[in-house]
Amino acid sequence: MKKSTVILIILMLIVSFCYSVQPGRFTIDLNGIWDFDQTDAAFPPEKFTRTIPVPGLVHLAEPKIDQYEKLFKRPERVIQQDAHDLLQLHYQPKYNWYRKIIHIPKELESQKAILSLKKSKYVTQVYVNKMDMGTSMACYTPVEFPVGDALKYGSDNEILIKVGDRAWLPDAAAGSTDKDTYRRY
Repeated sequence: MKKSTVILIILMLIVSFCYSVQPGRFTIDLNGIWDFDQTDAAFPPEKFTRTIPVPGLVHLAEPKIDQYEKLFKRPERVIQQDAHDLLQLHYQPKYNWYRKIIHIPKELESQKAILSLKKSKYVTQVYVNKMDMGTSMACYTPVEFPVGDALKYGSDNEILIKVGDRAWLPDAAAGSTDKDTYRRY
């Protein structure tokens, strides 16, 4: 009886080990320094003149964005407002462009490829090797784009991400000002 219990435990360990060793997903970490620039039109810049850490916000771009002082101004005093009108902008809305060149190993060709953005504000559009991979208007929500059809395995690949401005957010998007976060009842 003791011998059968030991054999049963060994078999259970072997089975659990086999299930835990199954091939999982291969992740390429895209965090780090990306090329960055802004445009007035919804077309990518001809050349990128800035870099930015990802994850990060536009105030971290180097050199600083042109409208830095307008977007991140600090008022001299607090001004009481009952409501905030999103259409009264004190800056010119721009498209934010992020670009990264990455090498995809040839061995991954048989795998599915998903580009996962953990958080992005406003309307986000993804291009891989100049192919449109889709658009999302989700705000502050993880989004995933299947990108396998656009990848060149065993070669360098360009990832280009366009993020719009709140002023252009469609009415259908959940991006309004949540009053509960500003007032506590």
